[in-house]
Amino acid sequence: SQLLINLSNHNSIDFNLTEVSAPKDTDKIRLADLDFYSRKSFPPCMKGLFTALKNQHHLKHFGRLQLGLYLKGLGFTVDEAIMFWKSEFCKKIDSDKFEKNYAYNIRHMYGQEGKKNDYKPWNCMKVINQQAPGQGEYHGCPFKTFSDQNVKQLVGTYGLNASESQIVMDKKKENLYQVACLRLFELSHK
Repeated sequence: SQLLINLSNHNSIDFNLTEVSAPKDTDKIRLADLDFYSRKSFPPCMKGLFTALKNQHHLKHFGRLQLGLYLKGLGFTVDEAIMFWKSEFCKKIDSDKFEKNYAYNIRHMYGQEGKKNDYKPWNCMKVINQQAPGQGEYHGCPFKTFSDQNVKQLVGTYGLNASESQIVMDKKKENLYQVACLRLFELSHK
């Protein structure tokens, strides 16, 4: 579907959520549908950020930027983005602190503050070439920054069989991170 194409064009770790059913409207991802799509259709870099956000109700700067621009690329408006981030962050902080410390940066990402730049989602090479995440950070490409064991665990969350997982792992071991990600998407959506 066009929605899956959009997800794959905008380019860990499982988390416990209640079961969610497939969205009915396939033209646009809604905030309520993010949990569903994050499980199998988000690329691992975004799934990891989304999972960390859901578990910790916070992401550091580069994680917010990487995931925020991805959501923007999926078609979320600035108001939807603020609602999304606020719904997670305000599980740990109050609304005033969110408005003071985070809402400006979201509006800035959408070109509504500061230099009024219209920032685009990061492409795979930008994600791959990010500085390795430090303690408590989750940005970047898991195929590049995770150990083989952690990548194998991550790949397992996409429902692949052993031979399919090995195809993905072989590409990771060859440092073909984009190819590994593409194969993971293809194999989990056949």
